[in-house]
Amino acid sequence: MTDPLPVRYPYVISLVVVTLRYESRVHRPRTADGRYLRAVPYLFATLLLGWWGVPWGPLLSARAIWDCLCGGHEQPA
Repeated sequence: MTDPLPVRYPYVISLVVVTLRYESRVHRPRTADGRYLRAVPYLFATLLLGWWGVPWGPLLSARAIWDCLCGGHEQPA
C-alpha cells in the first residue's frame, strides 16, 4: 500500500466586512484516516471564525467546511 498524498486544508476567518480564506501548510498523513483527523482544527477554526463576514463569510465557510470533511486538497508530490 502506498502512502497517502500530501494535503492542505482550507480555513476561513471573517471580520464583519472582510473575509479571508487561507490554506494550511502541507501535511503528510501516514494513513487515510489521519487525513481526516488533521482537518479537525481547521474545521473548528472555520466554524468559530468564518461565518461572520457579510456577504462572503457563510459561502466561503461552507466551502471550506465541505473541503475539510472531504479530507482536504491533495498536493502533487
